[in-house]
Amino acid sequence: AIFAFLWLTFTKSKSKGHIRPPIKPLLLVRSILQVGSIVLFFHSIQNAPLAEAVMLFASNALFVVLFSALLLREPIGFKIIATVIVGFCGVYIVLDPDLQNFADSHLIYALLSSIVFAFYLLATRTLGRLYKPGTMLCVDGLVGLIITIIVLFSSSVLIDQPLHLSKIEYKSFLFLVALGIIGTVSALLVI
Repeated sequence: AIFAFLWLTFTKSKSKGHIRPPIKPLLLVRSILQVGSIVLFFHSIQNAPLAEAVMLFASNALFVVLFSALLLREPIGFKIIATVIVGFCGVYIVLDPDLQNFADSHLIYALLSSIVFAFYLLATRTLGRLYKPGTMLCVDGLVGLIITIIVLFSSSVLIDQPLHLSKIEYKSFLFLVALGIIGTVSALLVI
């Protein structure tokens, strides 16, 4: 959030009469979709076989094609439809799911994460015409920060333990800064 805020603060906007364009609700929904996708994916890799969870999440590209045709009315040809069908068949063959085992193994969370991430990518494409990447990144960071703070404080109240910060070592702090920079750059590449 800090790196995104700095990016937004020190870049110039070319909007007419506005320092920044107004924030539309879809921009906030997009950020919530991103957070939801991350939470679902982390839950799946904690509780399901890693290879299968990652395979299901990687199928988000197939959902993007499917949803872009259905929701954005983008034309898709026979080759793309055939590719999506073959892709879904490939995922099915690799996973060899038994529906009962699929639900029991928490793989449903990886599938939901893939679907939610596909909606996030569609929202990114739609909003990319209206907003600069830095603006979308800043909103993502701030929404993620707000949701994280809410979860931390609410879980602290629910488990009846006070929230306290421990002393952080210099190397750990540098590691966190490096993760922040890498995360910011990778998010800009997606946007």
